[in-house]
Amino acid sequence: MADTQTTLGIARAALYSLISPDDPNDPSVAATINLAASRLLNSGKYKGCLSNVVFPTGNDRLRDYVTLPSHLISIEGADIWDCPVAVWSQFHQFVETGPGRIEDLENADGTPSDASRNWCDLMTDAQDGWATFLNIPNGVSGYIRLEPQNAGDVGKAFHIDGLGDDGRDIYGTTGKRGIDGTLAYPHVDTTIKFREVTSFQKVRTIGYIKASVLIDGVPFQISDYSPYDIVPVYHRYRVGRVSKPVRAICKRRHQDALEETDLIYPGDISALQLMIQQIRSEQALDYPLAAAGKQMSKDWLDDVSRATRGKAQIVTPFLPYGYRVPNVRWSR
Repeated sequence: MADTQTTLGIARAALYSLISPDDPNDPSVAATINLAASRLLNSGKYKGCLSNVVFPTGNDRLRDYVTLPSHLISIEGADIWDCPVAVWSQFHQFVETGPGRIEDLENADGTPSDASRNWCDLMTDAQDGWATFLNIPNGVSGYIRLEPQNAGDVGKAFHIDGLGDDGRDIYGTTGKRGIDGTLAYPHVDTTIKFREVTSFQKVRTIGYIKASVLIDGVPFQISDYSPYDIVPVYHRYRVGRVSKPVRAICKRRHQDALEETDLIYPGDISALQLMIQQIRSEQALDYPLAAAGKQMSKDWLDDVSRATRGKAQIVTPFLPYGYRVPNVRWSR
């Protein structure tokens, strides 16, 4: 669902006079609009910033985690078996009152682990920054196959970093870390085996790029990079053994709008205008005015959120002698 009506073209027409009054097509116009949108998106949970997602899972050993699509950055809330679950950060896995570790579902040799927990009423953050949607199976290494889904992407460059069969960083023939290549149709295979892909880079493409690892000559898909994924990263969460889909409400990750029809999130023109003024004040070293512009832009988005969200709230009376449960009521 596109929870915005603002495109880069609409924003450019409305805001270019703040950035480059004499030239609406100046590259700095789109760059500043994207910077403003990025700051607004990261500053709160506003209209257009959240998305509902259902993640399929299974009892197989490859699905002890869920991976967010590249345009989402975090899970704000989730439920499993229709029950809300706690989403623990990495830090809290190491404190005494935290959840501990959800162990791997497979051993180092790739066989299923009997020691791993079943689903245990929680999710734990497995870190942002994964380069593939799925892991290469544990203990397996293979050649990486890239398949462009649009013939117009043939000849475009890519770069892959990762760990080789020996578990060490892969270096190309020039001594540079990683390997470079160009896309070919119907596919191109690396000449070096990978145990793990740690980074993938490509130019803007027309279509998706399907990535697989060849295991005994059979491709096992590990990712599907969108045209907008230049340096794609994914965020993962560990869920243990669970056979039912995981429902979650997720925070959107900023992706630069490149085409005039690309959508801007959040798309409120007034908030974008105030944030652009904040950026301009920063550039002029007027930090008090910049701070005021930032706060005004957030206040504006708060007003938009209040105008569009549900109004249900819990009203609870508190008495001087204690908490009174019987008078808890719903107010609409």
